[in-house]
Amino acid sequence: MPWVMMYDLTEPPMDPAPADELLRKRNRESLLKFAQAIGSRSLSSDSAPFRRHLAMLFETEGLDFRILSRTAAAALALCPVFKEMLEDADRLDAAAIRHKLRLPGYLEALDDPLAHRLLRRTFVVDLSFERLLTIIRRLYLEREEDKHWNLTPRHVRFMVSLACQCFNNEYAYATCATEEEALARVAMRLRRPIGSEDEGLVLEGLMVFAMYAPLWTLGVGAGLLRMRALSSNPDLQELAARQVREHLEEAEIRKTIRSFGMSGESVTEAVRGQYEESPFPRWLNITVPSAVPFADAMRKRFPFLGPVETNQPVKILVAGCGTGYHPIDIAMSYSDATVLAIDISKASLAYAIRQARRYGLTNVEFLHGDLFCLESLGMQFDVVECIGVLHHLADPEAGLRALRDVLIPGGYMRIGLYSRRARAHLRDAQSFVASRGLGRSPSELRKIRQELAAKVTSNDWKDKWAPTDNPEFYQLSNFRDLLCHTHEVQFTPAELGAVLRRLDLTFLGYRRLEDHTRAAYAERFPMDSNMRDLDLLEQFEAEHPDIFRGLQIFWLSKSRAS
Repeated sequence: MPWVMMYDLTEPPMDPAPADELLRKRNRESLLKFAQAIGSRSLSSDSAPFRRHLAMLFETEGLDFRILSRTAAAALALCPVFKEMLEDADRLDAAAIRHKLRLPGYLEALDDPLAHRLLRRTFVVDLSFERLLTIIRRLYLEREEDKHWNLTPRHVRFMVSLACQCFNNEYAYATCATEEEALARVAMRLRRPIGSEDEGLVLEGLMVFAMYAPLWTLGVGAGLLRMRALSSNPDLQELAARQVREHLEEAEIRKTIRSFGMSGESVTEAVRGQYEESPFPRWLNITVPSAVPFADAMRKRFPFLGPVETNQPVKILVAGCGTGYHPIDIAMSYSDATVLAIDISKASLAYAIRQARRYGLTNVEFLHGDLFCLESLGMQFDVVECIGVLHHLADPEAGLRALRDVLIPGGYMRIGLYSRRARAHLRDAQSFVASRGLGRSPSELRKIRQELAAKVTSNDWKDKWAPTDNPEFYQLSNFRDLLCHTHEVQFTPAELGAVLRRLDLTFLGYRRLEDHTRAAYAERFPMDSNMRDLDLLEQFEAEHPDIFRGLQIFWLSKSRAS
């Protein structure tokens, strides 16, 4: 029986066996389906057993915990004590929250294992939670200044979790001038030489600072990692690993990254600058797939292809790999593949390489360079993948041509592009951002984001799409990519078809479409059962403009005669 059918909110708590034991008992596909079902569940009442089950899922390696974020926040919000504090935050009643931070019952709620897992393992995509966490952060900063109440072990655990959350969302939460002045004073104290007798007080300051900026920005680096008080506390060790050790590792990795060339084109350089400042996306975990041969995967996607012949190993290029989620997923997905991943941002590549090492991958290599310089490598690939990249080029068609030219005859491409119609819902928010005339520094992005959050909750925005409904709003680099990108181009299916004809590439079909979308298309155009006619798809998207709300993701093939 499927797990979700067996689930009952009234059942006793699950035996707290290690996640690895759960994986041995139930296969990974079942576990993923269970997590997805739980992640989409609507909740109506508080349930401690349900929170325990969710917390256990956050302990499972091989899951992308973003699928659990909304449900975890909803489950905590139904807890009476959490609900009360969220209501305080919605009223901006900091005094009430300050009082409750000293009461055992409220501290116990904040110390819920699910709260810690949610804050440390993913990022929260809920505006009410953001208000609460922003207020609590400010209260801990005030307490660091005057020390008018004592910290308990529960405070310390929650402070570490809050610092991890702020790091995960890239310090997206708004700050005021008073906070910035207080933080500057805290930073000044922390940069002084640290004696062993002062370590306890210093660690309190470090936890507060880590809620506002990464610890590595203090310049204490390796010295922090050697503090004796740190070594005795696993929560503080986790914080130091996230905010110091990983940064030091990426800095060393960056020195070793090889480059094959940059075109110097102005738009590409502007985009490169954005991603050096804001590596995108800063992902934490990936859902580990069950690997299959590439040919088997293609036959399953497109049965009409018949036999799929490939070289062994299958050589795959991922162009514009960003922080590595895409090539790492590909390297795990195909049992017979070697992957070369390229990107124009060394900051992104360092992040990607660190994550690839974390997952123990040996079949993926990373290089720095521009896709317009690929010919200098003198390599040909069986498969080329490029998701979310071409639409940021000055000339996307030229970029697609450059990728086609390094693809073997008969090879396959997977491409992801913005849809002109599906992106229309962003225009009100993008216009508001543009009207503010601010730059794109982290402090300016926080200001724009806070103003936009206030704007969309006002009456004059009630009939427009709210960007706060998009998970990308809640992480700073994602927010920048969503609404403040340096350059982007969108396409309709008809425009895409014209490009493919000029480049002599064959459209095989879209992926990541909902089942109900495919069913509606089949009813509307029964003569195109494989959804390959881009003229018909143009008509269908005009009637259903939201079908490519994320990206148009599709496969192409290159003629064997090319």
